[in-house]
Amino acid sequence: MSVCLQRNLDLPIDIEDGLVSSERQSTLSTIFEFECRCSLCAASDDIVDRSDRNRRRLQEIWTIFAEERESPSTASPRTILDLSSELLELAAKEKLGPSFMKRYYHDLMRVFFEHDDIPSAIAFAQRSLELATEFDGSEDIDGLQEALRRNLEVLRTYL
Repeated sequence: MSVCLQRNLDLPIDIEDGLVSSERQSTLSTIFEFECRCSLCAASDDIVDRSDRNRRRLQEIWTIFAEERESPSTASPRTILDLSSELLELAAKEKLGPSFMKRYYHDLMRVFFEHDDIPSAIAFAQRSLELATEFDGSEDIDGLQEALRRNLEVLRTYL
């Protein structure tokens, strides 16, 4: 998502990517004291409603994966694969930014590891690391890059 601060100037606010319209507007109004008028927020009600449905579904899938990490194997491998595909498709439709996607890929790595799908876990770990490195640079602000490097080392021992 980007917010229009002045004509022809967009500032990416990636941290707000997963929120539905009312949550984004409330957060931006409270924190930055302005009303967002980006292309999504200014879109027709039908487009905003569709986006909000997609984002709510993303939140539902995220919750399912969180539950799956806490109690592995409650969902079948087929369900996990289907939900992963749906998540990635919705994230692409919503044009979610790298800080959000690096977390999704990280969580997908963990879920696929718990389901003994090591090649998929490695692929998601690598993609998460690529995005973390691209988005955060060499600073590794949240420690994710180092954790992913260690995870990749461990995952490769399972091959």
